[in-house]
Amino acid sequence: MIGILNYGAGNVKSVSNALQRLGLEFTVDDSPLIFKKSSGIIIPGVGSAKQAMAQLEEKDLIKDLLSYQGKIMGICLGMQIMGEWLEEGNVQGLGIFKTRVQRLKKGPRQIHTGWNEVRQGLSPAETFIPFGNCQYFVHGYAMEVNPYTVGIATYGEDFSAAIQYENYLGVQFHPEKSGDLGASILKNYFQ
Repeated sequence: MIGILNYGAGNVKSVSNALQRLGLEFTVDDSPLIFKKSSGIIIPGVGSAKQAMAQLEEKDLIKDLLSYQGKIMGICLGMQIMGEWLEEGNVQGLGIFKTRVQRLKKGPRQIHTGWNEVRQGLSPAETFIPFGNCQYFVHGYAMEVNPYTVGIATYGEDFSAAIQYENYLGVQFHPEKSGDLGASILKNYFQ
């Protein structure tokens, strides 16, 4: 059973729809009980970093996110809050990845929206990302390229499109909106 963490900063409906199309069993919950009844967790994310961290704190979810032994996938903002510091709201993240998340400054527009190629990154970790293919992005902030970067994309500057460490996988793109290739990432990671 995959748990979708409903912490008030997510694209819960689109992730739920994607898992349903794949025939994967899932539950949506905003309490610490989700960690007991799920074999994997998705942290969806659309919205404000400061609000997301405040909601995780208020719902008492942080300690469980940091100690959970099953697979965890952060999507978009869900990946960003895995970082150590987020420029948006000047807020501390979960600190899983000792790296910063900053505003994209060199792209033609403030918000990177649309399809973009994901190339292989620095980390040798086994991953579930189909490199050399396009995924769908919507974001104005991004995690810098770091030793845990398994996928890189470019929007005026290189940024981490995917990061991985132990049981944590973060993707800046939206696999639930990226067609069959995105769906394959969700399915393969949680099987």
